[in-house]
This record gives sequence, structure tokens and C-alpha cells, in this order.
Amino acid sequence: MNKTCKLATLVVPILVLTTIPVQALAQKAVVDTKSDAAPVCKISFVDPHTNCKESECVIETLRTIFEAYGKHDMKTVAQYIAEDCTGFGENHKLIIGKEAVLEHITHNIEERAEIKDSPLLSYTIERPYAQVTGDTAIVTFIAYKQYGGKHPRKLCSHSTDIFVKRDGKWLKSHYRNNWREVSLASSNLSDSDPKLKQDPYKSQFPQAQ
Repeated sequence: MNKTCKLATLVVPILVLTTIPVQALAQKAVVDTKSDAAPVCKISFVDPHTNCKESECVIETLRTIFEAYGKHDMKTVAQYIAEDCTGFGENHKLIIGKEAVLEHITHNIEERAEIKDSPLLSYTIERPYAQVTGDTAIVTFIAYKQYGGKHPRKLCSHSTDIFVKRDGKWLKSHYRNNWREVSLASSNLSDSDPKLKQDPYKSQFPQAQ
């Protein structure tokens, strides 16, 4: 066997060994960003309120974002975040820009996923109301996060999201939450009103009073 053949014999197995992990990582990346992946936790929208066609579109955009959260599908989330988006994170820290906002959301999801003994069971959005003025919409809602496992707990936030319409598409441009722990015995709206125990993915869009 000449030197060229010997070299080829050594190089080919090395290329095969180094290629396999890269292919595996690529496949994992595709799985992590599939929009049709099964939800990691239950996402519910309860009693949405709108007063015009555009406000219906805004509520559906909000729903799409939260359903993507539930699947850890950041690729879809990114499609609905404005480039100049801002928000307030923990300790009232101002977050500026789409990239920083996505990093903040991803960090929260990853941090939550690491708590194996107390998984997030459900994310409930109650009475979201969208008020549209021109190309701007203000959405208010009450959100609940419930955790199970060894350390069950429940968090509540009175939240405000602002959306802007650009190139015919509604994008989140600002958000503010005030998460705080509440009693596990406290009832969500859907628990206290039997009429609201419907399929959370079928929006009826009742008109706001």
C-alpha cells in the first residue's frame, strides 16, 4: 500500500466520526424549533374581548405567541417581535431591542426547564382585551403560571402588551408584567365560572361591553 492509500485510510474514518455529532446537533436544532411540536405545558385563553376586526387579529397574534412559548418554539415567537421592541424584566430592568428581548425570553424558558422537580404545568391568559387605535394596539390581561412537582406554586401577573402594525402584520413592541406568587387555592376565572370551561383554543371573541 502506497503512502497516499494509507493516508486516505486514516482520514476517512476521522471524517465520519467528526461528521456524526454535527449531524445530530443539526437534527436536534430542527426539532427544537418545529412549530408543530407538542406543547410542553397547557396554554389556555379564557374569555377574550375585542371591539373590532383588527382587535381580533391582535388577540390571535397574542395567542400565537403564547402557544409558541408553550412549545419552546422561539422561531415562531421571533416572527412577532418588533425590531425595536422593549420590555421590563425582573427587578424592573428595561430590555431594549428584539435580540435582547428574545434572549430574555429564552433565558426564562431554559431556566424554567432546568427545574425538573417542579415543572410548569399550565399558562392561562384570562380576559385579554385589545384596544386598537390606528396602527397601535394596547392589550391588557391577567396571566397565571402554575407549577407542580415537589414545590407546587402559582404565579399571577396583571400584564400589558403593546402591538404595532407594520407591513400588514401585528408585532409586539412593548410588554410589562408584575409576576407575584398567589395562593394555590386561589381560583382562575375559568375555575369560578363553568360557562368559561370551554376549549381554550376556540376563541368566541365576545364583544367588549
